[in-house]
Amino acid sequence: MDQASARLALEDAGLVLGDITEEYSDEVEEDFVIETSPKIGSSVEAGDEIDLIISLGEELFMLLDYEGQAYESVLEDLRKEGFTIERTHEFSSEVAEGKIISQNIAAGAEVKPSETTLSFLVSDGNESYTMRDLSGYTRKSVEDYAGQYGLSLTITEAYSSTVAAGLVVSQSLASGSAFVSGDALSVVISRGPEEPQVVSFSRTITIPYLPATVSESASESNNGQGSENANSNVNVSSTSKEPNHIVIYVQDEDHTLSDVFREFDISADEVVTLNFRILEGSSASYRIERDGEVISEASELTQ
Repeated sequence: MDQASARLALEDAGLVLGDITEEYSDEVEEDFVIETSPKIGSSVEAGDEIDLIISLGEELFMLLDYEGQAYESVLEDLRKEGFTIERTHEFSSEVAEGKIISQNIAAGAEVKPSETTLSFLVSDGNESYTMRDLSGYTRKSVEDYAGQYGLSLTITEAYSSTVAAGLVVSQSLASGSAFVSGDALSVVISRGPEEPQVVSFSRTITIPYLPATVSESASESNNGQGSENANSNVNVSSTSKEPNHIVIYVQDEDHTLSDVFREFDISADEVVTLNFRILEGSSASYRIERDGEVISEASELTQ
């Protein structure tokens, strides 16, 4: 019974109300009698004092700040106190999976656990996404994609003979793999095919001089007996120091065999050095003519 009813009951029984004390009780409603002294059922006489212990009701519980704490641990502790607990969840890039993001009643509030439902928003951690195949993406589209999903992007460039300049050659996160915001993504962008390097080299060649041969006719007299005096012609060969005309043709990065590279006359053996410039992987050639006749030639020349 409540305190007022207890007073009346004591008066009706000829008993005197003694000391009244109060204490919290999870079982006895506020302002109702928890216990008497002497206890109920004890033998008493008229005029005896009866002490009462009156319920203050359920003790108030001061809520703490549970944000950032592990939900499962908080759940266990608060259920022991008599709270009803509700849980919602969402992805979070700032709060680790399983930790409390927020609570419905602020820290410091005093509530009765049996009458209070606590709701906690719990983190599911970073949301997981599926990596796209970035082949064919431009630098701008890669940057947009990384920004959309919060990826830490690094872009480098490399030559490629198969991927057009400005497009993705490779990516560090494989297409179809899972990733979360904050993961690192490295992408290589094509610079197009590499320009071949120009290689320079030379060849030293000796051009032999060929003196010209000149034929001359000479007359001789025969005074043999029994024959008529007769004159006969004899061919006499001699060499002439006429110059040789030299024409050189070169095929390389800067010249073609259809154009004269160098032209000059010699009157003795001549040593010439031919300098070539070719693209890496290609070759050069040359042809030397002396007085219109090819005397030296070579092809497929490399460094």
